Amino acid sequence: MRLLDPQDKGLQRNTSIRRAAFVVVLSLSVVLGDFVRALTNGQVDIENTFENVGVFMVVFGPNDLGVPEGTLIDFCSMTLIHERVGLTAGHCTTYADSGVPPFIRPVVSLSPNNPRDPSTWIDVAIQRTHPSLPTCILGEPCPPDGMGGQIPSDTPGLIDVGLLILATPVEGIKPAKLPKVGVFEKNVVAGDPMTVVGYGFTALTADGSRPPMEDWDGLRRWGTASLENVPNTDWVDFDRAPTGVCFGDSGGPTFFLNHLVGINSDGSADCASWDHRARVDTDTVLAWIQRVMDENGLPPR
Repeated sequence: MRLLDPQDKGLQRNTSIRRAAFVVVLSLSVVLGDFVRALTNGQVDIENTFENVGVFMVVFGPNDLGVPEGTLIDFCSMTLIHERVGLTAGHCTTYADSGVPPFIRPVVSLSPNNPRDPSTWIDVAIQRTHPSLPTCILGEPCPPDGMGGQIPSDTPGLIDVGLLILATPVEGIKPAKLPKVGVFEKNVVAGDPMTVVGYGFTALTADGSRPPMEDWDGLRRWGTASLENVPNTDWVDFDRAPTGVCFGDSGGPTFFLNHLVGINSDGSADCASWDHRARVDTDTVLAWIQRVMDENGLPPR
């Protein structure tokens, strides 16, 4: 990611705006990409099989900062669940809870291999984060867990789900199906393979850090992983064999029997050790999705 350079003479004409932009960009780099870590051992979706899976990008819009319009700040994966609604991870939308800065443009692309192309962009009009997601998930101190540590991200009651209301409807693509309540209690057992899709990076850099934005190839990938555990009503764990998640896969779907049952949410910093996904098959999540759609005058799915 290219952060604004404080030595850039073109930006020195407005120091206060430049500093505000730096804070916003830095915050977005933490919020969007760092909570979950692209599909490792995934395969490119050459045939555009998962056409309703896209990428949610935050880019620079028109600005007086000297930054080219369209410059990518960060991205998450997402799934179209209605012609005007995308489902993603809540930590990908929380930055907008207090308002989107005027020089920021949130967009969605459903291109399988070239989402950087502005002709594929659909503007995001409204972003919503499930109200259960606390600020401590975004890097601030969480309440103590009573054992000298902090509340882990897979704690019950932390629901990492976000919604994107698109400015215009997507035509010609069939939205993904949402599940019925209780799939993981009624229809799934440990070891069941599921399909995971995302646009993230496939590996870390040589020093083990997240790759820069300019190295992102923009490819949609998919793979399979098996259910390992259902610890509670809000989270599921996967064994990452053979496919796991990495930076940029946040918000991408987990499909089971052609239904979207989970959202890529939280993974280890090495993109290899562990993988938590937020459940979609709950009354809490499904009712909230419908409520947000109702509030925005959208017809039933």
